[in-house]
Amino acid sequence: MTGPMGHDARDAWVRAMSGRSPDPDDLPPPAPAVLAHLARLAGSPPSAPEERIAAALETWRILNGGVLAFDEDAARRNVELSYERDPDQATAANHDLAARRMTEDRLVPLSGITAPTLVIHGTADPLRPPAHGEAVAARIPGARLRTTPGMGHGFFSPGLPHRIAELILQHTGAAG
Repeated sequence: MTGPMGHDARDAWVRAMSGRSPDPDDLPPPAPAVLAHLARLAGSPPSAPEERIAAALETWRILNGGVLAFDEDAARRNVELSYERDPDQATAANHDLAARRMTEDRLVPLSGITAPTLVIHGTADPLRPPAHGEAVAARIPGARLRTTPGMGHGFFSPGLPHRIAELILQHTGAAG
């Protein structure tokens, strides 16, 4: 669910949103469904709490990737809890703003990582397609990439958190 340090995805997004073909030398942009959904939200931002919850649920449904089942109840609980903690939309927008800034700490090469590293990436991630996970693993010496079939950009599929936990336990040697 991520991409390599220092990669600036803005050009890929701009190209995709303007209908131009992806740059073959760049990492792929988000899926058209993600871009269309975000454009709809930008054009008509939800204002009432119920609208914001519905929009967030639709975002998570799209980010789920369309392969594995979407656990709407779990996603709704998560969204409602998030809004209960902080109903200010500007707070949530800070996450997006932080992701866009290429600060010095985000430009540190991943090649300096010496810990055994496992990169887990979903095969159906519509926001950060699998090539992003591959790029992360390629930049970390000795990293192993484990793709999770059908996983999108979230954990709202029944059984998925357990599958991810198993991969982590195997990696750390704690699986028994």
